[in-house]
Amino acid sequence: NSYKEFLKNIKDSEKKYRDLFENSMDSLFLIGPEQRYFDCNSTTLNLFNIESKEKFLTLSPIDLSPVHQTDGVLSSEKAIEVIDKTLKEGSHFFEWRHKRSNGDPFDTSVLLTRVQIDGQTLVQGTVRDISEQKKTQEMLIQSEKMMSVGGLAAGMAHEINNPLAGMIQSANVLSNRLSDTTMPANKKAAAAANTTMESIQQFMEDR
Repeated sequence: NSYKEFLKNIKDSEKKYRDLFENSMDSLFLIGPEQRYFDCNSTTLNLFNIESKEKFLTLSPIDLSPVHQTDGVLSSEKAIEVIDKTLKEGSHFFEWRHKRSNGDPFDTSVLLTRVQIDGQTLVQGTVRDISEQKKTQEMLIQSEKMMSVGGLAAGMAHEINNPLAGMIQSANVLSNRLSDTTMPANKKAAAAANTTMESIQQFMEDR
């Protein structure tokens, strides 16, 4: 009875794992020896636009990556690096540029974890499409740049307007003292200079 119960518990555990694996909203897959895919869930097939698991299992991570990653490093070189790091440290989280079966590239976050299944050391991958998130981040960065430029322009306008206001005020004072023929102080100053405001105004208009 205890042995049958033991086998039942194993089968129940396997079923729970398989259900979690298959029903995950994230792409889940296993990488076996020689960096070949060992298993995957249906989300993985949808994410990479691949028609069947049989087709997927004929591929390797390099087949679903562009030649170069966003930093310019060859995907083939970087794939070896991240898998080796996972096997050494147990897990590794990073961003990766993948491509769908039609060649369209897209950005993902990847969590690789070292696992033991049936005595074999495998790497489990959890992949999430972050393309929209990256686009939103880029839009926010552009928006912040535009706000910075706007702030700079406002600061420059303020620096220009301060001396400009003084110049305009001085010009208004000069205009009033040279052209206002009714201001008593203007008439008095013109008489002291043996002239009239009308003569000064005529001179200003002529010049």
